[in-house]
Amino acid sequence: MNNKKFMLPTALAVFVSSAAMAGTSFQTPQGTLSLGGDVELDMLAAKNPTTAQTKDNWDISGRILLNVAGERIVSGNRFASFQIQPLMHNNGTVDTDDAWFSFGQKDNWAFKVGRYEAYDMFPLGQDTFVDYGDSSKNNGFTDDVGYIYQMKEGRGRAGKGGQAMFSKQAGQWYAEVSSLVGDSDNLFGNSVDTGKYHDVDVERKKDNFVVRPVLSWKSSTVTVAVGAETNLIDDAYVITGTNTSVSKRTGFGSNAIWQATPDLALTIRGAYLDAVDEKDYSVGPSMQYKAFFLSYIFANNDISQGDTALTDSSADIHTVYSSYKFSNVMDMDNFDVYLGAYWSQIKPQDGFGGLGDETQERYGGKVRFKYYF
Repeated sequence: MNNKKFMLPTALAVFVSSAAMAGTSFQTPQGTLSLGGDVELDMLAAKNPTTAQTKDNWDISGRILLNVAGERIVSGNRFASFQIQPLMHNNGTVDTDDAWFSFGQKDNWAFKVGRYEAYDMFPLGQDTFVDYGDSSKNNGFTDDVGYIYQMKEGRGRAGKGGQAMFSKQAGQWYAEVSSLVGDSDNLFGNSVDTGKYHDVDVERKKDNFVVRPVLSWKSSTVTVAVGAETNLIDDAYVITGTNTSVSKRTGFGSNAIWQATPDLALTIRGAYLDAVDEKDYSVGPSMQYKAFFLSYIFANNDISQGDTALTDSSADIHTVYSSYKFSNVMDMDNFDVYLGAYWSQIKPQDGFGGLGDETQERYGGKVRFKYYF
């Protein structure tokens, strides 16, 4: 019997049982196998507007991530690799961050398929705590809090959908074309099959096919990137009981990062979304100085009367957030603590999202414990 068939799983089992709290790796005939992960637990408090159902939020949340990765490199820098990241949340649920397979040639080209996050076109920065207009991936569009669009609707890790990406490196230039395919989108509600858009019931009729090209250039101190994302299936989501599509959504984004000194980095980000009866944009700078981070985002949502909206309305969203990182806690180089805070304000006009025209504010603070193993 060929023992090679059993060597990798046997080695992994040994690692899980014996590698205590330190990331490690070893060589097998199939390449390098590594095991590690991190703990990320938060204690937070937040204040919501007086109109919110829950005015005060107190919570302890987070997860433990296990990272298992493998890679084999042969002549000509050709490689094949994989990564899986199970997540164990403190509320008792279990899910996954990354689960992908990739192959190609180092510093040249690569193909990746599975579950992952593509290029970050709107980096939020160090350990952020932003709780106004959830705009992460595909779980955040609701009319009553506004939408901070960040060109993340096709970035990945969304529902049950699959992903595939081709990337190319050429000197200082990097390009990728990523896709998100299938019943991957709960953008309009808690279910992939139903939800709301501008307070109108919508349902999923077809699988999505989102494409997301990105091009970046990097020097020793500056990185610049531009990108776009669009759903090629126009009628994936329709208004319930009709053939009126709401899934045609095309977004654009860009960012620039300047490493001014070894201690100071400055970033500017912007994103624009053209959707059915709605146009959104977000823009803002951020600054990282040693362990201190500060950022501001301005967002505008502009809804036009049409198939899904009865009247014109709009909203401006101002958000400021900051954090400070305490490294090497208790003289452990793998244990950090972050202090984070945010303030956000939405100014609705003409009855945006049923809010009337009254300005609303949210603010909060958080302590994050980060431990790597």
